[in-house]
Amino acid sequence: MTKSFLDKLIKEKYPNLHKHYSAKQYQLSRKIIELKIQSGLSVDELALKLGLSADEFLTYEDGYDSKTVEEYEHIIKQLKHLQEGDDYYE
Repeated sequence: MTKSFLDKLIKEKYPNLHKHYSAKQYQLSRKIIELKIQSGLSVDELALKLGLSADEFLTYEDGYDSKTVEEYEHIIKQLKHLQEGDDYYE
């Protein structure tokens, strides 16, 4: 089975699932997860440093479109600042 066959099958049989995995937010959520892993911090620790609740941070990891692309990009920027050792960022 090729990837295009699977993509077509998922799109036809599970359009909502296809929409989720095709969304820009999902791609950005993968970057957030990557940065979290690199930080070595827990969800609770990162959320505190970002001024979010743990539940709100987890919504960014989920990759749903309830947040805008700009909001995802802002969190990524903040995580990168943390990685560089900056404590304050906007």
